Amino acid sequence: MALRALLFVGMLGPVLSAQFVTADLRAQDAANGEPPFEVVGPSFFAVQVRDDSAAADWYRRAFGLAEVRHSEAADGRYSIRLLKRGGLTVELIRFGAAVEAADPRLGLFKSGFHVDDIDAAYAWLAELGTKLDQRISSDEVLGSRTFVLRDPEGNRLQIFSTADPAQSSAATPPAVYVDEGACPFECCSYGRWWAIGQVELRTQPRAGAPVTGSVQPGDTVMAETGVVRTVPAPFLVKQALDGYAPGDTIWLLTYLGEGFFKVWDGGEVRELELEFSPYGGSPGARCEHCEHGELLTPHESEWWVRITTAAGVSGWTRGTESFDGMDACG
Repeated sequence: MALRALLFVGMLGPVLSAQFVTADLRAQDAANGEPPFEVVGPSFFAVQVRDDSAAADWYRRAFGLAEVRHSEAADGRYSIRLLKRGGLTVELIRFGAAVEAADPRLGLFKSGFHVDDIDAAYAWLAELGTKLDQRISSDEVLGSRTFVLRDPEGNRLQIFSTADPAQSSAATPPAVYVDEGACPFECCSYGRWWAIGQVELRTQPRAGAPVTGSVQPGDTVMAETGVVRTVPAPFLVKQALDGYAPGDTIWLLTYLGEGFFKVWDGGEVRELELEFSPYGGSPGARCEHCEHGELLTPHESEWWVRITTAAGVSGWTRGTESFDGMDACG
């Protein structure tokens, strides 16, 4: 089994990470005997299969996953395919005859999840006496950090976080693009808004954060700022476009409205017109008739806004559909 452990170092896809828990709260959790880190999305599992090509085709058809990486040993020892759609990442593993003969098990090989502080997670688990198959390792191409552990029954769990940005390749976008202050459509503006529905306000821009208060229909509030988080979506160029050639992949970030996106360009963020909206069309990729190319996975993002009520209560909400006044164009 040592051979298999070595094969997985640095072969895993981009992951999401968020720094939402303060150092004081983490220290308090640890003092109370609770883990000093939070478990965050998305989902991951790895499956050992006999035919990775056929399996990849099934996962594409069944769940709309797109293959984002294929690693294959020249001597046939292994073939590993990584498929992704939004928050779901699936790794398909086929071992060569020699490895499979030594351990012919098929099926679930390992599962995993993401944490907001991988260093705290590793230290905490080590202190508990957990069997750790490897130290934290980084994949400079994918920009991910990860380690593998065993539960008391010997099952593999893989813990993920995001590497320091300085370790990430300019060719690869961050696992989640955080656009502070963004207002994600044409004429979008912050300022005085009016509530048309009830929403809860939270201490942090994340689901599950403590509630600080609420806004009722008819309330006038001040929308101070916002943050848009986007899972970069690959767009395959099929016609020459503003310096991109057919076959190039453009990573789409924040949607700006009127067919414009922020895109990842070799470590830089620029604006590009692609003449489609992720909010239109049918469910799925929402780019069925794109002139310039094909959106390989759905463009998924979430928009959080910091609101202050007339009573001075401040908090975050993503219930923007419950407000009027954000469209400066009327």
